[in-house]
Amino acid sequence: MRYSLLLLAALACSCSQPNARQDLLASTALILKEGFAAGPAPLRYNPVDCECPPFEARTGERWVRVMLAPSEDPESAAAVLLDKARSDWEDGRVATYRVPLDLDSSSARFCGNGTPFFDVELQEE
Repeated sequence: MRYSLLLLAALACSCSQPNARQDLLASTALILKEGFAAGPAPLRYNPVDCECPPFEARTGERWVRVMLAPSEDPESAAAVLLDKARSDWEDGRVATYRVPLDLDSSSARFCGNGTPFFDVELQEE
């Protein structure tokens, strides 16, 4: 009987975790989209030692990790921004860039450490 209760408790906890993670993604996505509806988003290059993406976008009082959609074109807005951000970082600056983000096709995921992040595209000007 004791083992049955422990198994039941373990299953209940393990089954609820994905829902909590999905709720976190959904609420963060809503905050992100509402925050960027007004125009260009503040973006900063702030790399970390884990596999999380190196960019963060600010919405309200929060910085949210974002993965810029890769581009094979070295003249694309994403490639130019990445080069500029890396150069600023190497020079000891953590600069903020105001860029228009396309969130219509964004998807949300988790880094290995559980931090939510979003795939976004820079709007070409």
